[in-house]
Amino acid sequence: MGIGSLDSAEICELIGLFILHKLEKLFLKEMIGLYRDDGLAITNLPGPDLDSLGKEVVKMFSSFNLKITVETGMKVTDFLDVSLNLQHLHALKKDSNPSIYIQRASNHPHLTSSNSCPA
Repeated sequence: MGIGSLDSAEICELIGLFILHKLEKLFLKEMIGLYRDDGLAITNLPGPDLDSLGKEVVKMFSSFNLKITVETGMKVTDFLDVSLNLQHLHALKKDSNPSIYIQRASNHPHLTSSNSCPA
């Protein structure tokens, strides 16, 4: 199965869930997020501990034969289409990406217990 195959997005989601589960050993689960190949984790560790944590994350990914780039000590970052101030946990929408909304009267299926994701 290659990139772009019908099941590749689902496999990406499963791998992402597995990685999030493993990252819960290093971070509070409320402080980590992952969307496809973009991830973000927030911690308030001081410099030397933060560097050690970054190395642990790289080591964990390496154990699964995956490569990751870790940037530590950031105060502001862009994650997906949002600019985040990590000191104040304040989000600002990027100007370059207009918001897209689904119209209330659209034929988009409503979430019901039969088509919602399990918790």
